[in-house]
Amino acid sequence: MKLFANLSIRAKLTAVISLLFWTVSIFIFIFFPARQRDQANEGLIRQTKTLARTTAQWVGQHGSIQDDDARHQALDHADDDDLLLYVVILDTQENVVEAINRPTAEKVDYRSTDDPLGADPGICKAYAHIISGDEIIGTVYIGLSTKEVLAQMEDIQTSIAIISLIIFLIGVVTVIAVSTVITNPLRNMVETVEQIASGDYVTRANVSSQDEVGHLAFSFNQMVGNLKNAYDELENANSTLEQRVSDRTKELNEEINERRRIEDALRESESRQRAVLSALPDLMLLRDGKGIYSPDPVLLIPPGDLKTDMTREQYAWSLMARFEPHFDTALARGEVQVQEYSIPFIDMTRYFEARIAPCGVDQTVTIVRDITERNEAQSQLTLQSAALEAAANAIVILDNEGKIIWVNPSYTELTGYSFDEVYGRDIRQFDVDPEDNNVQKLMWDTITAGKVWHGELVRRKKNGSTYYEEQTVTPVRDQLGGISQYIAIKSDISERKKIEQSLIAAKESVEAADKLKDAFIANISHGIRTPLYIMIGYLNHISSELKAGLNEEQDKYFGFVFESADRLTKSIDLILDISRLQTGNIEFQNVEISLRKVIEDQILEIKSLAEKKNLSLAFDNQLGDVRIRADEGFLAKSLQSLLENAVKFTRKGYVEVRLYIRDTGEISIDIEDTGVGISEDYQSKMFQITTPANDVPGHAFEGVGLGLALVRRYLEQVGGRIIVKSARGVGSIFTITLPEQLIVSKENVPQVSKFVRKEKITQPLPQPDDGRKLPNLLVIEDDADTRQFMKITLRKHYNVYTAEGVGDANEIVMNRDVQIVIADVSLGGEESGLDFVSDIRKIPRYSKIPVIAVTAHAFASDRDRCLAAGCNRYFSKPVDHAVLLRTMEELLAGVI
Repeated sequence: MKLFANLSIRAKLTAVISLLFWTVSIFIFIFFPARQRDQANEGLIRQTKTLARTTAQWVGQHGSIQDDDARHQALDHADDDDLLLYVVILDTQENVVEAINRPTAEKVDYRSTDDPLGADPGICKAYAHIISGDEIIGTVYIGLSTKEVLAQMEDIQTSIAIISLIIFLIGVVTVIAVSTVITNPLRNMVETVEQIASGDYVTRANVSSQDEVGHLAFSFNQMVGNLKNAYDELENANSTLEQRVSDRTKELNEEINERRRIEDALRESESRQRAVLSALPDLMLLRDGKGIYSPDPVLLIPPGDLKTDMTREQYAWSLMARFEPHFDTALARGEVQVQEYSIPFIDMTRYFEARIAPCGVDQTVTIVRDITERNEAQSQLTLQSAALEAAANAIVILDNEGKIIWVNPSYTELTGYSFDEVYGRDIRQFDVDPEDNNVQKLMWDTITAGKVWHGELVRRKKNGSTYYEEQTVTPVRDQLGGISQYIAIKSDISERKKIEQSLIAAKESVEAADKLKDAFIANISHGIRTPLYIMIGYLNHISSELKAGLNEEQDKYFGFVFESADRLTKSIDLILDISRLQTGNIEFQNVEISLRKVIEDQILEIKSLAEKKNLSLAFDNQLGDVRIRADEGFLAKSLQSLLENAVKFTRKGYVEVRLYIRDTGEISIDIEDTGVGISEDYQSKMFQITTPANDVPGHAFEGVGLGLALVRRYLEQVGGRIIVKSARGVGSIFTITLPEQLIVSKENVPQVSKFVRKEKITQPLPQPDDGRKLPNLLVIEDDADTRQFMKITLRKHYNVYTAEGVGDANEIVMNRDVQIVIADVSLGGEESGLDFVSDIRKIPRYSKIPVIAVTAHAFASDRDRCLAAGCNRYFSKPVDHAVLLRTMEELLAGVI
């Protein structure tokens, strides 16, 4: 609407009249043809339906659709219509009986008559049933062309378009005529007004008619005449006023310029004073000759609670009274007077410095500065300087080029150089050891990068001697972040170096002694185990040979000997393991193992002892085949020790092992017995090496007291723990807990009842068939007595071939078909039994031959070395003969 309002009158008239004519033309052009088209279509549809009905009636009057004459007459009647496209007559079975232009009818799908004009352009469709009497005997389908109707509509639209164009042209002409008659006088008025607005008061509007526009022009001309007279009078008055204003303005400009000059001078002076005062961090106080102060002296007292009865104003004037003599002195002498004073506040006392200077003839200016922090810094600096001077360590300050700029007395005491002797010298001049060059370079690279360096160097003293120096160098940065100095703190560590060297030598001596001790223990173990093995073996052999002829008393004697030998063997093992654990000369071989199998193996080991005492032995496995990473040898010894104690200290009842997992994810193994129990006093020291079980009153059992100590030491190594719950007379529960980190995988199974697995654990192993051919056994042993013993005790079960060393063994395996091998680890020659095992595994026919390793050293690491070399089983001497035979049978049978 705003845009329309800004248009000229001619444009507005043109727009309104054009819109009117366009509206009429569009109405005629759109709505009239549409109505004519609808009427024509309706007429065509009625015509088509009427033709279909008359044709159907024509055929129906003859009573039969099969009457050829009737059909032909009906088709001739229909064909008289000029618009006819096709006629199709169907019987009641939808079969075509007669047709005109059948292809055309089928092409346009003549049966689709729901929309007479919409389905196929250019065709109007209709149908009618043929009725004879009350019965429908067929159907007539007729299609008429719509082209004639469309042609008529096109003619009508062309006529309407011509009429609309004529109406539009008439409208344009009318707009031009009307706008010309109305707008020309108005345009003349506008031009006249624009000239008058530009200052031409002579021009008048042209009065060419007596209508409203003419009257407007006449009144306008009168108004312009009056306006011209008033303008002339105003021009005269304005000229006079301008002269007066000009004169007064000149006078005012001169006054303003003078005032501005004075203000600029005052502003510049004030600015200089403000800049001086702003640049001063202190308070300035002026005093004139009459004793008047500016500003108020109370400003000398900072805000705060004074530790005095006076107010700030009272205290300020008391200060002025103290300064009065110094004001006079400054004026009289023309010199600055300096006075220091303090003001006590509740939280602290602040210190100030007042500098009183003469200013003019009788004026003084006093500048007051707070020097509290300066005094504190000075005190701190004095304290630090005294601390540096008194420091026991030598302290050196270097510039950023490494030159000495200060040393403390301790440096002189350390090196013999005084401050004057080292001032300005490069610190690197005092280096001695050329091997320290790399250390020096590292130090300077570190400190020049802004980092602290700490290390050791060799330095030279003034007397030429050298010493070891421990030094810490710290860079000091300036306000811009650059390194300005280095502070080096030094101390003489020569004495400490001597002690360290002594300790290193002592450590090496101890390590050598440990190695000698290990070798000594190993040799003793080998020396004891080998004859012990032979003794036990022969006793076992004799016992077996004489079994039928021994009475009960003699059989007990043999039992005592076997038990004592077994106790002696285990004591040697424990002493050896504890010794190596204490010295730290032991490496745990943590490999993936089956915890279930380790537990079951140890239960089988203790089975015979439990059966002798008529004890129930059970394994409650709640975890299935859980696999962990641990040292199988030490874990087996730990379980063996606990199981042996449980059976040994239980006279009747049962021993049960439970394997389960805690809520924390840790694995727990409970070993519960119904034995004699453990007193509370003994529980606190039972894991100590020096506390055997027979030290406890009421425990008349054998043992050296090392088993539990070994268990705890091993568990500590793997992050586990052992706890005991017991009381005298009610049995004990030892619980081993292993950390979750040791678990590799686990196979959960339902909980097994307490004694379900007892039969499986205690059932005998399969016995060899005595009727079979004896297998060939190779025994590699450097000790002649042991070779002889092995041959005697094993000849009933095997064809035994013996070899003293690797060379003899290689000859046997090449010339004989060996089925199983027993090899001693330590042989007399350069090659060991494990070397032989590694070599034989490379021969295709012996790549899977069963090999059993035996040794008299019995270190925990021996077992892992043997298994890694390719051995199937490992035994430490003395070997239980029955266990050895059973293991050999299992290996040959493929059970293991």
